[in-house]
Amino acid sequence: MERTRFLSLDVFRGMALCLMIVVNTPGAGSHPYPILDHAEWFGFTLADAVFPSFLFAVGNAMAFGAGTKTSEAEFWRKTVRRTAIIIALGVLTFGAALIVLALLWGTVFPIGKKLWTSSFVLFTVGIALILLAGLMAWIDIGGRKFGVRFFEIFGRNPILLYVVAILIQMALNLIRIDGAGLWSWFGQHAMQALAPGPNGSLLTAIFYMLLCWLVALWLYRRKIVFRI
Repeated sequence: MERTRFLSLDVFRGMALCLMIVVNTPGAGSHPYPILDHAEWFGFTLADAVFPSFLFAVGNAMAFGAGTKTSEAEFWRKTVRRTAIIIALGVLTFGAALIVLALLWGTVFPIGKKLWTSSFVLFTVGIALILLAGLMAWIDIGGRKFGVRFFEIFGRNPILLYVVAILIQMALNLIRIDGAGLWSWFGQHAMQALAPGPNGSLLTAIFYMLLCWLVALWLYRRKIVFRI
């Protein structure tokens, strides 16, 4: 029996990993844009949604798997499509309900990532579910492919690439220039000279994310998939 993947889940994982790398590797020499920085204590930014979404994506991969037989491909294609519609509708409804509940509960117990408050958990899971439902409608049900491949390549090996992103940055910073790590020096002197302020910080993070994507592309083309 051959396993059929929900492409939307690969894309969701890839989007979460892509944004997580951008959030985790801002260029030195300037503060990042506030939306890409974590809330001090209570409150919520885009950066606060990244890691919970990543955990949600890698933790729920098995729940969206489906079996298929090549001799009954048409039957299983319809079955998978109908399953995707049902799941997407359920996910969308449940995700919206969680967000409303989180906002109501947040008036009593504030949303905060540093403490991973219960309202924060409800809010981020709700966002993740709505985004996943949208991707399922766009990709698995609608059959659209625009903008999919880039994130799919990231999403095939999310845990491995998460570790690789950390290791590459550590390795680069072992190389010292004027007392600073190479990556820190690059962000502060090269990218800040090119685009001062938060723009330079963001461009540095995007550059690093694309560097990690090249590693993901190498794995993708060789059909290397790391599973745990």
